[in-house]
Amino acid sequence: MKVRIVFYVMVLLTVIGCTQNGAKLPEGTWKMVNFQYYSGDTLKTNEIMDDSVNQVKIWTPNYFTFVGRSKADSTYQDNYGGGTYKLDGINYEENIQFHSYKSYIGQTVKLLLELKGDTLVQTFPVDNMWKPEKSHFIEKYVRLQ
Repeated sequence: MKVRIVFYVMVLLTVIGCTQNGAKLPEGTWKMVNFQYYSGDTLKTNEIMDDSVNQVKIWTPNYFTFVGRSKADSTYQDNYGGGTYKLDGINYEENIQFHSYKSYIGQTVKLLLELKGDTLVQTFPVDNMWKPEKSHFIEKYVRLQ
């Protein structure tokens, strides 16, 4: 019986030791695939990313950045930003250090960040109780690396 227990413990330790550590959420490069805007419970915008709208977001252990470009008719609009972040479960805060909209610089933004399969879902803004505001956005990303 003792031999069996030792054997199972060794197998368990071997499996745990040989399992590759997955990339930490959200570290890596993610491509936005869907953008939604809600006013209350009503979906106002549901945009699937295509050649006219493209954005990626990159996380390192301490920093995030995003860059994107959208085209409406013949006009392009660039979107970018970055800074530091804190993640506690799904509660996520970004401290904005640079942004295409200068009024965001120096702001701390609260978001929800969830991994659903191979999709990262980012919901913002949220209140101090971590509930989405009445008007909020949901961005969906898939991992590139």
